Amino acid sequence: LRRHQDKDELISSQPISLDINNSSRRMGDTTRLLFLVLHLLCIVKVQASYYKSCPDSPNYTPPTEAFQQNLKRLLDSLSSKASAPGYYTSIGANATDRVYGLVSCREDVDREVCRTCVTDVIAQVVQLCPNKKEAFISFQYCLLYYSGTNFFGTLSTNFVSVATNQRDMPADPQQFMPQMTSFFNKLIAEATTNQPARLFAAGNFQYTDQVTVYAVVQCSADLTAQDCSSCLIQAVAKIQACCANKQGARILSRPCYIKYETFPFLYPLSQNALTSASPISNNCSAASTSADRSTFKGNLKVLLLSMIELAPLTGFFDHDIGLGPEQVYGQVLCRGDVSVSQCWNCTSQASAKILQLCPDSRRAMIWMDYCQLRYSDVDFATIVDTDDRVQRPSPETASDPRSFDRSLRSLIVRLISYATNNSSGQMFATGTSVLTKSQSLYALVQCTRDISVEDCG
Repeated sequence: LRRHQDKDELISSQPISLDINNSSRRMGDTTRLLFLVLHLLCIVKVQASYYKSCPDSPNYTPPTEAFQQNLKRLLDSLSSKASAPGYYTSIGANATDRVYGLVSCREDVDREVCRTCVTDVIAQVVQLCPNKKEAFISFQYCLLYYSGTNFFGTLSTNFVSVATNQRDMPADPQQFMPQMTSFFNKLIAEATTNQPARLFAAGNFQYTDQVTVYAVVQCSADLTAQDCSSCLIQAVAKIQACCANKQGARILSRPCYIKYETFPFLYPLSQNALTSASPISNNCSAASTSADRSTFKGNLKVLLLSMIELAPLTGFFDHDIGLGPEQVYGQVLCRGDVSVSQCWNCTSQASAKILQLCPDSRRAMIWMDYCQLRYSDVDFATIVDTDDRVQRPSPETASDPRSFDRSLRSLIVRLISYATNNSSGQMFATGTSVLTKSQSLYALVQCTRDISVEDCG
């Protein structure tokens, strides 16, 4: 908190306890404004969430034309199996030009999500790793690996460690990793010892009364159950080293993958969490007449799932899925004073509700109490858009409109100054101003984090 010269104004860019509905009732004598969301967008496209590795050997030679032709045939073959959770094969009669490839989807997602993700990664691999004999690309729900060397059934010591949530666990953080390790060991046993071995397991455990931890383990289809177990045990050791007390992390390698978070990121989403959605407002474009609506809808489904899973980590997320005319761009922003679980819940509800309210729209936006979500078939990067807005004026008026307006204007100006000069980078602030002995004014300002502080102000 930072107290300004005016002792009656308190401004913060940190979360505070604030109930908009109760606050509005306490404000009572308002003039023209109860709740106003002015939404200034200047979107900068952020590369889709992925990991890529395009290694060269010490004696690297460019791929031959035969290798490139075999690679094309391999990618076509993998694409045809895109709805299967895991598939691997090789193409080429000559050993020097033979290509080995594998695609794998996270097994909790459905076939449509798997197919869309695999189609997307195959379409982009040649751009991401041009003229390479080996490539490893991982998107949110699938991965692709190909090589001129037979890797089927082999383990890899190359792990990518990511602390997805930098916050420390509450309560006693030192007690968290032993519990997390024990739970991962339980999932590893479930994935590799049950017959037939699925090489996949997911679940959750109660860490504290307020915190539930959700986790997943998975291996690629070319591994034996024993090798899968070995790979996952190594991954757990990596997570202990990199992210011991963090609220979320994932470890990624070609043959295996583990992840945990403090919100239910696994698919399918709980329908109970979605039925209570009550949007403030929404804006839908006219129904689409595109002949290929299924591709756009598939891309949109993966986009929304990605935003649900990734937005809670920072409260803001840009993403895009697909290529060409069926590409879809999206963005979600959670209010800066809400928790990770509240952000997840709001993003989940907004995603479900926007599909109900705008079933055939190629552009739509929805506003909820704790978040706003937008998607479009047009790249809205660098476009300043003030047309999408929602206003909720109170039917009541202030007893002294001029005094109220002066107080409101002064508070908003100070909040804007604090939001745009605070080092947190969230461009968010809340504050209060005392109107009378029995009445206070509460306000919040926030900008999407992709715009500059100058544009925000």
